[in-house]
Amino acid sequence: MPKHLPHIILVLFLCLTTWTASAEDIILRTSNGQILKGTIVFQNDEVIVLSATDGSRYQYQRSEVEVLDESDLPKEEKEEEKSHGERKVAVQIHLNGGGAVIPHSGWGGMAGAQRAIGAKRVAGKRVFLGGGIGYEVMFYKKQLLSFLPIAVVAQVPLTDKKSAPYLGASMGYGVALGKSYSGGLYACANAGWRWETKNDKAVLLGIDVTFQQTRINITETIDEQTFANHTGRCITQIRGRLIIEI
Repeated sequence: MPKHLPHIILVLFLCLTTWTASAEDIILRTSNGQILKGTIVFQNDEVIVLSATDGSRYQYQRSEVEVLDESDLPKEEKEEEKSHGERKVAVQIHLNGGGAVIPHSGWGGMAGAQRAIGAKRVAGKRVFLGGGIGYEVMFYKKQLLSFLPIAVVAQVPLTDKKSAPYLGASMGYGVALGKSYSGGLYACANAGWRWETKNDKAVLLGIDVTFQQTRINITETIDEQTFANHTGRCITQIRGRLIIEI
């Protein structure tokens, strides 16, 4: 079995997820001015039965209600329907890959994946804030350095449009998965573009810089003598990042 295959399989395993779809809703206005949103479960020439988004069922005479579309709603009603229709919690799948450097020692490639869950809106703004756990591996010379980052994750779109630039950050701790090195502080800053789809999902594409503190055995040659030094290092990664939000 190739040496890197178990690490690649673990990265791909973290990427697996499913996409969900929601039923199409309609909006009704009753004769007393009440606005209801839901799906029709029964109707004929005389009555209409509506299953509302909160699970309640309502039955009205045809003459008591009218069917609306978004353009018929007052502005305040549109904002209320929009806030009710949006999911409050989202799951994100992060995929990243690029290069990593250990100062005064060497460099190599890296790959990783992360799963995060959190709030879709903070203080009424389209801001993701949550927590995540992932797996990252660096291919350093003939050695594999792998970590399990556990971090707080945030992304802030710079406008409230469905397509907008964003800034993001993560902060936490990277747990070392090997015995010859240790874990430490994990920090990441990223920027890119966010596209929101019609079904309230989103795709983010960007570039980031990540820092992972560690203590690692470094072999140095001084005056033709070789020394092994267990010393502190800060692994610096520059990589591309793809985020799928569901």
